[in-house]
Amino acid sequence: MSSTEAFETVARSLRDPASFLQVFGALPSGDPSKLNAELRARFAYLARIVHPDQAPATVKERADQVFADLQRLRRGAERAIADGAYDKPIPADILSTAAEAAAVLQSPSASYRLDATPMRSGDLSRLYRGRTCDAASRPVIVKIAAAPTDNPALEQEARIVGRFHGAPAGSPLRGTARYVPTLLDSFLLSDATGRRFRANVMPYEDGFVALTDVIAAYPDGLDPRDAAWICRRVLAQTLAAAMAGVVHGALTPDHVLVHPLSHEPRHIGWAHALADGGRIARIVTRWRDWYPPEVFDKQNVDHRSDLYMAGKTMLRLFGGDPARNTLPPAVPADLARVVLRCVREARVERPHDGRQVLDAFTRVVRSLWGTVYRPLALPAH
Repeated sequence: MSSTEAFETVARSLRDPASFLQVFGALPSGDPSKLNAELRARFAYLARIVHPDQAPATVKERADQVFADLQRLRRGAERAIADGAYDKPIPADILSTAAEAAAVLQSPSASYRLDATPMRSGDLSRLYRGRTCDAASRPVIVKIAAAPTDNPALEQEARIVGRFHGAPAGSPLRGTARYVPTLLDSFLLSDATGRRFRANVMPYEDGFVALTDVIAAYPDGLDPRDAAWICRRVLAQTLAAAMAGVVHGALTPDHVLVHPLSHEPRHIGWAHALADGGRIARIVTRWRDWYPPEVFDKQNVDHRSDLYMAGKTMLRLFGGDPARNTLPPAVPADLARVVLRCVREARVERPHDGRQVLDAFTRVVRSLWGTVYRPLALPAH
């Protein structure tokens, strides 16, 4: 069966199914935790077939909707398992189409149809995939503040992204703009209670993956030759921040994207950035080990603080322990020295110039392995 035929087969099973059995099949008997584990495995198998990032080009325009339907039915099945009703008819509220459940947002200049559920939720915002409501139907990412108190962070992001794309032609900052998402729209929306939330709209670019996903795919670390080219992209993000006159402030694996084939980066996470220096008052808790001591000592941060967080990310890509600042023996000693200098606890002992760090790192990599292109293979998900 071709990938297109497989897609169509799954898509047909999601059109008004009589029961969850028709979509996910019969589940073995057992306690709810075992049933949910099996459901997740069935969902993962189907998701690999219809996910917008995996679907054949011939059905790309329908993949967003089909995948949203699959997600909605998975959530309904989880609820049915909890209620002991997995083999019963699917409730009408779950059978309502994802298109009907999806929201349409209107800005002063455009409108956007969003998926019914966020693709990712962070500490400051929720990310939704969607499309422009025009003839072009361009795919977009819409970042919506998690709470009205987070609106200033998204406004900050809009200003900083504008610095890259608004820089004069020929400036180093403008040269870096190609690696920073373009801001298509930024506006306030209101909920039923009148609370207002900032929404930033950016293009959705297919094929990019967060380093969080890369690390999850290779929990013991990547081949050092793959980790090396990705680490160069991490260091480049610290330089981009310095050129923009900001401290990124959250240079964690969530906020560095790479394209496994083209090797291009996308520098994101600017909602955390500090345009005028100062203190980081809010950390991303799951990445606590990534933050330098000056953050917890309530001191002002600077470029060396970003380099510290970059060093932690590089450690993890090589299979090291960010909590102890250790690297596996397989990492060449010359590379280890460059990385470990970035994560010195005393800020004065860290490098002052990210460009020099990148240049030193690049020299070591090329002396070890040359410049051979290596596409990054990620397991299907």
